[in-house]
Order: sequence, then structure tokens, then C-alpha cells
Amino acid sequence: MIDLSPQPQDKTADTTELSVAPRHDPAIKTSSPKKHFQLFTYENAETGIQFCSRWAGPIVLLATLGLLGWWLVS
Repeated sequence: MIDLSPQPQDKTADTTELSVAPRHDPAIKTSSPKKHFQLFTYENAETGIQFCSRWAGPIVLLATLGLLGWWLVS
């Protein structure tokens, strides 16, 4: 059987240190010397991706149910 208990160094660690969310490096943003119009900023792209991923499942489910219903009726 595999021992899944925490390692001894983890037992003595401070609990507040373990509860802090991991810190990641910030995304590298390249700044060009020219100021040009950006159609999609990083934040807009992130919002669009979240919106599409949130609604993709329900849309596919409804399309599948609609096609099954159409196939059964016809």
C-alpha cells in the first residue's frame, strides 16, 4: 500500500504559508514604440474565450437534442 500521508517537513510547515494561492509570473506584454489601435486586447480576448467556453456545452447539447428530435419525427 502506498503511504499518502504528508511528508515530515510538510507537517511542521506553517499552515498560513500553505494556504496562500500560488504566485505565477505575469504574462509578458511587449510594448511597441508605435501606438496603434488594437482590435482585441488581452482582457477582451480572455473575456471572449470565457464566454465561448461557458456556452459551448449547452449549445452542443441543445443541437444534439434538436437533431435527435428531428430524426425521430421525420
